[in-house]
Amino acid sequence: MWQVRPGAGRTNAKRACALLPCRAVCPSTRAQQSTIGGAVPYFINYNMKEGWYIDIAPIITANWEASSGNVWTVPVGGGLGRLMKIGFQPMSMSAQFYGNAAHPAGASPWGMRIQIALLFPELTHTEKEMLMEEKLKEMEKEQHSK
Repeated sequence: MWQVRPGAGRTNAKRACALLPCRAVCPSTRAQQSTIGGAVPYFINYNMKEGWYIDIAPIITANWEASSGNVWTVPVGGGLGRLMKIGFQPMSMSAQFYGNAAHPAGASPWGMRIQIALLFPELTHTEKEMLMEEKLKEMEKEQHSK
C-alpha cells in the first residue's frame, strides 16, 4: 500500500497547524491498482509554558468499499502533551482522546492515542559546546570520586 499526500501548513513559536490529505492505494488482483480509501490527517498545536502543549490531531478516514453509512470515521477531540528531557535525550509525550462523530457499524465510538517520540534536533555550535562542557564536568567529577 502507498499513499499520496500533498500538504500545507503554518507555524510560529506559539501555534502550528497543517492539512495533510492522502489517498491509500493497493494493488488489486488484476494488474491494476484500486483506491480503497482515503485519510485526512490534520493537526493543530498550541504551545504553552514549561513545554506543555495542546494537541489536536485526528485522522478522518474513508473506506470507499464499505456499504453506505459505513464509509467515514470522523474523530473529534484532542489532548495534552509535553516536551521534556530525560538525561540528554529530548522527547515529546502526549495523550489524546477522540469521540467518533461518525463511524462504521460495529466500530468503536471512541479512540485514544498515546505517543512517545524521541527527538533529535540539530544543535547549534553554542549548544554543542555547552553539551561538551557538561560532559567534561561529569567526567572530572567521576575522576575525583575514585
